[in-house]
Amino acid sequence: MNNIQLNIDKRFQLFENNFETSKILSDNSFDIINILDKNGKILFESVATERILGYRAGERIGKVAFEFVHPDDIQKIATEFQKLISEPKKQVVVEFRFKHQDGSWKWLETSGQNFIENPNIQGIIINSRDITERKQAEKQLSDRINFEKAISKCSTILLSNSSDAVYASLKNIIDISNACRVYIFKNFYDETNDLCMRQIYEICAEGINPEIDNPVLQKVSYKKDGFSRWEETLSKNKKILGNIIDFPENERNILEPQNIKSILIFPIFTNNQWFGFIGFDFTKEVQIWSDWDIYLLKTASELLGFYFQNKCNLSKITKQNDELQKLNDDKDTFMRILAHDLKNPFNSLLGFSELLLKNIRKYSLEKIENQLKIINQTSNQTYILLDDLLLWSKSQSGKLTFNPQNIDFEIFCNELLNNFQISANVKNLKLECNNHKFCLFADENMFKTIMRNLISNAIKFTNPDGTITIKSEQQENKIIITVADTGIGISETEQEKMWNLSHHFSKNGTNGEKGTGLGLILCKEFVEKHGGKIWVESEVGKGSDFKFTMPLCND
Repeated sequence: MNNIQLNIDKRFQLFENNFETSKILSDNSFDIINILDKNGKILFESVATERILGYRAGERIGKVAFEFVHPDDIQKIATEFQKLISEPKKQVVVEFRFKHQDGSWKWLETSGQNFIENPNIQGIIINSRDITERKQAEKQLSDRINFEKAISKCSTILLSNSSDAVYASLKNIIDISNACRVYIFKNFYDETNDLCMRQIYEICAEGINPEIDNPVLQKVSYKKDGFSRWEETLSKNKKILGNIIDFPENERNILEPQNIKSILIFPIFTNNQWFGFIGFDFTKEVQIWSDWDIYLLKTASELLGFYFQNKCNLSKITKQNDELQKLNDDKDTFMRILAHDLKNPFNSLLGFSELLLKNIRKYSLEKIENQLKIINQTSNQTYILLDDLLLWSKSQSGKLTFNPQNIDFEIFCNELLNNFQISANVKNLKLECNNHKFCLFADENMFKTIMRNLISNAIKFTNPDGTITIKSEQQENKIIITVADTGIGISETEQEKMWNLSHHFSKNGTNGEKGTGLGLILCKEFVEKHGGKIWVESEVGKGSDFKFTMPLCND
């Protein structure tokens, strides 16, 4: 037995002999009672030590008490202890963390007083009370207050609708959640209509590697990549949380390479539709969440859901406003076309009919016949214009029915060209049909309007003795139909204007035939109604090929 131990035993015996009553009190005290020497070595400790800190009474005799103090509290304890040494009558009270026998930390509230000069004690008496539960309650209250402030701030940030509102909100959330990463994933459907997720936002704590550029996280299939559990749970507006070690293997294959130990996931909904989710990663240690933590973080996810919902609604409103503006512009164009293009033919009809009425008895039969032909041709052109205007109006209002059916293209084409033979003969034009052994699946009235307008234009812009050819070829499950002419052609500038009503593109034919340009607009709308596309290949002076696609019959 060394001298130090003998000295300790002597002091302990002295304490027992002179403070028998005090010892009985210390043994029955709820608090820990220690006696330290001026170097901080433990000379005595009461039996409450075992109940509070897990060490048997006397187990640490001779050890320096500072060895068991939390590193972050050492400086504070050393400063207060020095006050006790230098000011014998001073009493100090301090709160600090003390190491439990199992390695955890306990909060103690300690009061001490210097009795070194007292010959019966010759040490510093320390009284320590366990305040761990109180400190935890204080922390929980503080965390709740901070959480509520953060949620309120998050709401304000999102309402500001600034360009970085989401990032600023996530930064605000990560500061109070203790998470290492906070991020948002958005759902989408890939080219095979498979539901997938991709990361669109991320904020990381200091020293944590980001994953936003991880290509794996830009397309994760819920079903194919083993996250069906997530889809089923989150789509029902339920959370996912836990330690990754307890997750299924297929999920760990993606989560563990990101060094995630614990994870908390909340779904985000917009307009009652599952938008995606917000996630909280904990990479340093496993996490245990209180009900209050979960409640507040869920509130944050709901706020983000409202933000994305409002953003989506704003986008829809903007789109609707643009569409409304376009409708207004088209309406104005429509009225200009109607006023301008009906005025000219009616002037002709009124003028020639008035001449005939005045000179019916003076004109020869040949002259009367010529003027009647002009009246008839003008009437036909005006009827076509009115028919196009009616179809366009119905199409814009959504009142035009769409009833696709099987159409024998060869029969249809021959009948259609027969109807144009008289107009073609006026210019001595040759009409041809090539390779039409196809069956289309189309709305007959719309298809007839497309063909009628394209053939009418071909006749209008082809010089006498020219040729107009209807061609067709199969390409996979569709047919490409071409109306080709040997006419005057179309410049690139004109090609850019002809498909847009707002440009009001129109020009006279080779015999002065009038036009509105509305026919091509109808062609484009009706072709697209069938899921096809229309375009022109032309060169000035060398004719034009108007091409469009239509679906083939299913069988």
